[in-house]
Amino acid sequence: MAIARAISLAPATVRRYAFIERPPERGERRVGSSQLDPWLAYLERRRAEGCENGLQLLRELRERGYAGGSRQVHKWLQSRRTKVAITTPRRWRDAVPGMEAPGSAQLPARREQLPGSKVLAWIMTVAADRLSPADSALLARIVQDPDAATLHGLVQRFVGFVREAGKKGNGSSAHGIRRLAALEAWIVEAKASGIRAAQTFASGLVVDAAAVRAALTMPWSNAQSPSGKGLRRG
Repeated sequence: MAIARAISLAPATVRRYAFIERPPERGERRVGSSQLDPWLAYLERRRAEGCENGLQLLRELRERGYAGGSRQVHKWLQSRRTKVAITTPRRWRDAVPGMEAPGSAQLPARREQLPGSKVLAWIMTVAADRLSPADSALLARIVQDPDAATLHGLVQRFVGFVREAGKKGNGSSAHGIRRLAALEAWIVEAKASGIRAAQTFASGLVVDAAAVRAALTMPWSNAQSPSGKGLRRG
């Protein structure tokens, strides 16, 4: 009830979210008609014949009157691939389990589908001791990719700053100063990681440097107070 009052949500909604083990999946969007619809049967036949070259399929469709763009063809093909695309960088080819390399004669089993982005984000941010066995196994699969492993390490360290600030408090103490120095080192590492999402997030922290510094070193938070008015200590 206290949470419901603080964030202006119905108690039933807060209770429902409080007791779920995973964040809810995003609802499926309704798919409307597409310029590609008249050629879907042809695309399925060509894929069954072994053609998974998007540009080749696009050329064939345009010879038959297709007037749409290439994006629709590539998007249709992306979810149906059994081979890694020829244009896939070499460093990614071995990191995709269950997919054959271009030119391989044997077709592999289809990859196990990963959960949605909200669930994956939760698994990347939650502490290891709070993960279920199934989520721990999924995380072990994800971090087999070198970039995913690097991102997971960055995320866990950043979340650690936030958790530590909540437990030990801020102020002009050694804790706040040490966290600030650690965050500055983290930003340098994230910007040099080569991972666009981490680089963008780190750049945003630099832009909001004053607010970030205040959050790590001052005894005030910009979260809602119990009355919903002004700042609060914490």
